[in-house]
Amino acid sequence: TITLLSLCSCSNYETIETMFMESEISFYDYEEYTEPITEPATYKIPDISEIMRTKPSVTAESVESTEILSEYTETSLSEETKTTATTTTVVSEEDFVYIDVPYISQNDEYPTGCELVSASMLLNFYGFDITAGELIDKGYINQAKLEHDDENKIYCADPNESFIGDPRTESGYGCYAPALLDGLKKYLDDKYFDAVNLSGISLHDLCIEYIDFGEPVIIWASVDMIATVVIENAWTIRETGDKFNWISNEHCLVLVGYDDNNYYFNDPQKGAVVPYKKETAEKRYKELGSQAVTIRPW
Repeated sequence: TITLLSLCSCSNYETIETMFMESEISFYDYEEYTEPITEPATYKIPDISEIMRTKPSVTAESVESTEILSEYTETSLSEETKTTATTTTVVSEEDFVYIDVPYISQNDEYPTGCELVSASMLLNFYGFDITAGELIDKGYINQAKLEHDDENKIYCADPNESFIGDPRTESGYGCYAPALLDGLKKYLDDKYFDAVNLSGISLHDLCIEYIDFGEPVIIWASVDMIATVVIENAWTIRETGDKFNWISNEHCLVLVGYDDNNYYFNDPQKGAVVPYKKETAEKRYKELGSQAVTIRPW
């Protein structure tokens, strides 16, 4: 029997590892894991060929001077670069590209609300003052709770349409890109911004098309980029009667930068500008269906 915690998103590594050691499900260390265990979801890739952009003028002199950069960045930045004032998008002489997105942690208030916290970071970056909790409390993102019938069967909604569970508890689950996209559209309805579905675009191409132009992107991957595990028949979708398979270890982050070896994320659990190896991050991203969203001014 799998405990409720095993199904939830954003659990810490030690909790997940202990849980799987006590269950019949195999737990793979991410360095040993080689093959995805779930087929990527199918999404229509947005047509971005007609989107006109002017690439910002950025230089090594605009790199932000923070302890976070020195702690997480494997690239060695010059002392002159580290001590210079910051702008929005930065490039070091070693081709480290970084967007200065306000960081928000999920650990105190939203232990399973990584999607909401990531959305709040993205909105704050563009000057919108809204918390992760307000996205649900004010009805922008639908919320659904698990229910048990007399035979102890579990029923809930589709995470493509609603946030599953309570993000303020350890037993919450999360939501997928369509649910978050719908919530962002509702919030931005009268604010001269669009919420854009970028699902299906590789992390590499997201960096070329968005990060290089100072536009951060929310993506779905896994906690610490460890291997995902498919929990079959986690619950029955109330409206359709279909069995839903939840992807355990699911996590949501904000893509903010890259260099030759790593992608950098504002990770709601770990901190700002956290590096993950490109190959591993791409793999986990694909295991979650290559889901990605952003917002853009008109």
